[in-house]
Amino acid sequence: MSATRLLYASVLAGAIALQPTPTKLVVVKYGGHCMTDEAGFARDVVALQQTSAVVVVHGGGPQIRRMLRRLGRGATRDVVEVAEMVLGRIGKNLAAAIGGAGGRAVGLSGRDDCMLRAREGLHVDATLLRALVGMGVVPVVAPLAIGDGTATVKLDADTVAGTLAGALKADALLLLTDVPGVLDERGELLPEVSAKDAERLINDGTVSGGMTPKVAAAVDAIENGAKAARIVDGRTSWLDARGTRIT
Repeated sequence: MSATRLLYASVLAGAIALQPTPTKLVVVKYGGHCMTDEAGFARDVVALQQTSAVVVVHGGGPQIRRMLRRLGRGATRDVVEVAEMVLGRIGKNLAAAIGGAGGRAVGLSGRDDCMLRAREGLHVDATLLRALVGMGVVPVVAPLAIGDGTATVKLDADTVAGTLAGALKADALLLLTDVPGVLDERGELLPEVSAKDAERLINDGTVSGGMTPKVAAAVDAIENGAKAARIVDGRTSWLDARGTRIT
């Protein structure tokens, strides 16, 4: 090896040694207002990678509904086929945005490597995710699973995020939304909610609508091995948002 190559290898090795080695893993559900600021979200993901490995799960309900309206009633494609097409595009675009912000990412769905199987319950094989985060790559996962045979099943993105956070024993699950967090009956933020209280809030209607699957996903993640779960406001810098912690 030439002296130049030896010098280059020495400098490169030194740079690698100075890079932070993430010891934590965070699962982020990408949704709500932050889906209108893809570039800003991508920058935040790259910033989070300085301290943690990151897995992103994204939704796309509004985009799917817009595409169905564009196709019109005469379209021959069914809803799941349209959902798979739209979600695939969202994931690839987000992965490209993370790359543009200086990170590494790859767009996937739960069908890849048989990661998610929806057969008599939801079953997870997180082998591919662990391999990717071990290489410093952010998996960007669309909420699709394999059903009977090779059929595609569309899943709720919050549910998938909670399931993956539990399977990966994540240090944290962050569910981004359009409100400050879980609100009580007076509309005030609840900074912390236990799993038992969360069930009560759902049953009495205090938690309803789109917040219900988020709270349920957070509880499921904690019960299955995630160390923390938080529902935070994606309209601000979600890296610093406090939101509601589910215990």
